[in-house]
Amino acid sequence: MTGKYEGKDFVVGRVWDCDVRCDRQTPRGNPYVLRNKHSSTERQQRVEEFKADLWKRMKRRDPRTVRLLKDLSDRQEKLGRPLKLGCHCSPLLCHCDVWAAAVDWCRETGYFDPPVQAQQQELILM
Repeated sequence: MTGKYEGKDFVVGRVWDCDVRCDRQTPRGNPYVLRNKHSSTERQQRVEEFKADLWKRMKRRDPRTVRLLKDLSDRQEKLGRPLKLGCHCSPLLCHCDVWAAAVDWCRETGYFDPPVQAQQQELILM
């Protein structure tokens, strides 16, 4: 089950008060459109679809996806404080929670290191 991100290196917030925009106007946007913004069930489904898609791209080490993840990691390290990811969904459950958890997982497992063992490990985002 996907939930709100609870790590220490990222904050999910509103698009107008963020370090990195992650809405559909950017490459980090969620392509799975929420038809009823008041439906928490549908919101959960769209975030789960995004999570499944991101994991597939991570498993095959899609170069664009790896760059997007590494960029978030590098930006946070450079800032030296939690990086604010922004979308219009926040404070509700959002695909930004998945981006944040994915970067944490990448760091914990050595995913950004040359691909040897990181490809074979299971992803547990939340």
